[in-house]
Amino acid sequence: MRAMQLCKVGGLVLYSTCSINPIEDEAVITELFRKCNSDAFELIDIQEIIPNLKSRRGMTKWSILDKKEGFKPEKPKEGEPKPTYKPDEIFTIFNKWEEVPKDYKGGLIRETMFPDDEEKMKNVYKIQNTLRILPHDQNTGGFYLALIRKKSHIVFGGGEKKPKASSPKKEKPMTDENEEKKSEP
Repeated sequence: MRAMQLCKVGGLVLYSTCSINPIEDEAVITELFRKCNSDAFELIDIQEIIPNLKSRRGMTKWSILDKKEGFKPEKPKEGEPKPTYKPDEIFTIFNKWEEVPKDYKGGLIRETMFPDDEEKMKNVYKIQNTLRILPHDQNTGGFYLALIRKKSHIVFGGGEKKPKASSPKKEKPMTDENEEKKSEP
């Protein structure tokens, strides 16, 4: 978010990770849209810029997995194959924040890890314009790229974040315009 604040209007920011975990990739970009006025920037379609790069489009939905307490794989007996497990035997799988029990909330699983509804991810955020490079496609490591163009000044707190419990103190949203004025001599 700081990079978007510092970028000049019309400039580009490349968000890149050496990860293929959507929590570190698409979820970060989704949170940028949630926390800021989303009309202030747009995701550029990287596949149009680098059409011959073997890659995949950004994901519009994903699940959060939490290892089940007490799960221990069985040791195979001599001469027998290793046992196989279904994902739901090893992990508790959450598809939406609302599915996470209250005793999980505030722990390691956070609301910011989850995608918004698929229509918003595709049509508003255009998360499919981001790029995933998978290790088996290129014989490389895994990478994620999101190219963001800043269209106007950003207002933090101007996004579509769900309302929280009321706070006694009302603060003005932080904008990159305010930041520029502070730094002027």
